[in-house]
Amino acid sequence: MSKLAREVVLGATIAKTVVFVLSGSYAVLASAVDSLVDLLSQGVLAVAEYQAATYDHRFPIGRTRMAELSVLACAAIMFVSTSLVIRESVGALWDGFHGNIPVLTVDSWLFAVLGGATACKLLLFVYCRTLKKNPIMVALSEDHLNDVQSNIAAIIGAAVASSLPRFWYVDPIVALIFSLIIIKSWIGICWEQGQKVVGLGAPDELIEQVNTVTQEHHVAMQLDRVTAYHHGSNMVVEVEVLLPADMSVRESHDIALALQHKIEALDTVERAYVHVDYERRSLEEHKVERNLKLGERNVMKPLPEALETVSTALLGTSPNGGSDDNLASRPGSSGGGGGSAGDAGLQRSGSGGTSDGPGARQQQQ
Repeated sequence: MSKLAREVVLGATIAKTVVFVLSGSYAVLASAVDSLVDLLSQGVLAVAEYQAATYDHRFPIGRTRMAELSVLACAAIMFVSTSLVIRESVGALWDGFHGNIPVLTVDSWLFAVLGGATACKLLLFVYCRTLKKNPIMVALSEDHLNDVQSNIAAIIGAAVASSLPRFWYVDPIVALIFSLIIIKSWIGICWEQGQKVVGLGAPDELIEQVNTVTQEHHVAMQLDRVTAYHHGSNMVVEVEVLLPADMSVRESHDIALALQHKIEALDTVERAYVHVDYERRSLEEHKVERNLKLGERNVMKPLPEALETVSTALLGTSPNGGSDDNLASRPGSSGGGGGSAGDAGLQRSGSGGTSDGPGARQQQQ
């Protein structure tokens, strides 16, 4: 289907370019530029999709966020090209109102070409819209919809300006208005994708699913809290659970690892971390969250005692004059790792706090 879409877009781009050269319609120019950007965007998105599915040792957790970056790249291409159309349209209006009225040559073949292109792009839009969970398909569907709208606008602008010469300005105005609409549409797409790259909180529905899976996982397990956020279009989920203090490391690891696999089986969850503890704690586990809630200007500020111990360990001596081999086993150390906290150590620092927004935190009382 993607090959067919590229062929349709390529054909539409060539046809619209020829129509613009023959007719001189700026509305057709806007539509032709939109199709050209559509073609370039599909190339960018195809490369991103290939790279996201290809292993590269330089990116140990994959490159799934390439899709969002490629969408932003497509937006940049769209902004530049649309700005050129705006400049040409404004120039045509300026010249026209100063006596140099543009002349349009419009025949039935213009409407036939644009009408056929509109029908094809409408079908592609409907298809891509059915795959809206994929950010690449969302971007492509937006491109196809823009093409449908630009074709209709080009038909209207060219028809009015050619049949009613005194309304010659309708053609460049249509091109100008449609270009601004395209820019507005892509600003919205950039904002949405940018929030996902930054780490927007996951939807409440996913939080509820994780809560249900965790609470029903093991009779000895209690749910402390859930943190879920976007990692691009997919989600990262961190679950903090409580297990009995006298449970063996082996058993707690197996329980936590099984829970990790269950959570990662949920739709859109890319990676899950299960942190195991034996009691609830009031201190935030990670330094960024801790410092944000404490109002620290330096969000990367570590705990003083942790910084001192790590610095000593890196120098090869402990405060007592020996090697500091027990750093990871200190109470309050992080239980994070590849996914299950049990295999790295049962004890980890704080849990606590409440949710500041959808998908951010949920604490079980």
